[in-house]
Amino acid sequence: MAPTPPAPSVSPCAAHVNGAPVTPTSVTKANGITTIAYNAPNPPLASKSTNTTSLTIKDTTGAVHSSDGSFVVPAYVTLPPSLAVAGVDTTKPGFRVKPYQVASGQPNTIAWTEEELLGVHGTNIANLTQTIDGKPIGANGYFIITNVINWDEVSLVATDGNFRDANGYPEIEIPGMPAGAGAGDATDYANSAEEVLTFVQFPTGGVFYTMGVNSDDGFRVSVGQNPKDAFQSLTLGSFNGTRGASDTTFKIYVPTAGIYPVRLLWENGGSGANCEWFTVQPDKTKIMVNDPSPTNTTGIKAFYSGPATITPAYVVSFSHSLGGGTLRLADAGTQVTDSSVKLFWNGAAVPTTGGKTNGVTTVNYSLAAPLPSGSTVALIVVYNDNTSAAITNGTTFVAETFTGVTKDVLRGIKGYIRGKTAGFTPDAGGHSGKPGDYAIDSTSKGGTWVDIQDVSFINPAAANDTLSMAMWIKKYDIAAGSAFCNLHDRLRPTMR
Repeated sequence: MAPTPPAPSVSPCAAHVNGAPVTPTSVTKANGITTIAYNAPNPPLASKSTNTTSLTIKDTTGAVHSSDGSFVVPAYVTLPPSLAVAGVDTTKPGFRVKPYQVASGQPNTIAWTEEELLGVHGTNIANLTQTIDGKPIGANGYFIITNVINWDEVSLVATDGNFRDANGYPEIEIPGMPAGAGAGDATDYANSAEEVLTFVQFPTGGVFYTMGVNSDDGFRVSVGQNPKDAFQSLTLGSFNGTRGASDTTFKIYVPTAGIYPVRLLWENGGSGANCEWFTVQPDKTKIMVNDPSPTNTTGIKAFYSGPATITPAYVVSFSHSLGGGTLRLADAGTQVTDSSVKLFWNGAAVPTTGGKTNGVTTVNYSLAAPLPSGSTVALIVVYNDNTSAAITNGTTFVAETFTGVTKDVLRGIKGYIRGKTAGFTPDAGGHSGKPGDYAIDSTSKGGTWVDIQDVSFINPAAANDTLSMAMWIKKYDIAAGSAFCNLHDRLRPTMR
């Protein structure tokens, strides 16, 4: 018979969370430490919320002690029950996978990768002649994969990620790789992307799931009626950039059990390449999504065959800088009517230019004045499709921050001062030293720069990909230092 645990030396008199009383579910003591467990009122507490606690206890002498505190809830995403679907064939485990690769250019961003999949950045040179699970690629450009997402550069005997040959998980060659015609050995995996469509089953409602992706480079996992739609889909987890094989985990609160349309987008710029999709169990064990192992009793399943619905034209990508940006729409089950697109910022119409090519409608816009620094902006895009239906799609985002606006004295070209400081020197601090001549003060430690949004003035000088630039610099001291002009993808120079 196990010994009876010693009685705690304290007993809770009152416990509160955010001012609401809570009843302890257990009070245990071990090695002089008393642990009080309780259920939060109106669970779950909001993602990233700050919450207060108060506790009053009485010790064995009868003395009363009080303590107040606070804590922040880790970030999580709540899965809307309205996104659950019926009609999924649970006898067909797996994923629909579309490989895409171009000869050059991948900057390791999700927005660029979305456009890559639509052919905006070049012809698909991925190897589409493969047979996967005994089947060739389908007429719509998707392979059916019935196992797991445990992709690596098998032809290079790479051992990236958590699930490797050495620990009992045979790594699978990345679909469409090594590269097809048009790329050499050095770019077999470069500038590549994989779109994974599936229906994920969350078997239990009212609980948190932890999902993760180990990737080299970036990824995005999204859910929605159309998980491709940049505005309407909900991002569950992502990494937008370049990295070696690394984990990103993310928590999902699922109020209602069910099957949900989910999409994984993966991209690789060059060098190493891998992607693993998994869940993390309460005991920290990692289990791949759709792991077919008989011992997999806690991981989640995914199925490739679901309800056939007409997907309307949707927003593929959206980018915005201080002076303007670009939005792209993609034809799908319906097609965007050319010249029907209208943009609205906080309810005000914004003039646009652009057109439609190969099913992708590009909408460019510029702003006469920058959006207020750090402001929250409501963006609405309205467009018609070939059914004559008006589609309204929208999102909100936070505008870029800047501390001031400067202007070129020769041609009046605007520059936006960015960074942590105000940016201007005192009067007469410029090159001439005369009153009214100001310069940009990046401080002795740097950290301030000027973004120039309209770079059309550079085009004639850079016609031959040759450009020389000069600047006047006054240093604070004689220590080593530097200043440079960074041409971001030949779009926006940044003077530092």
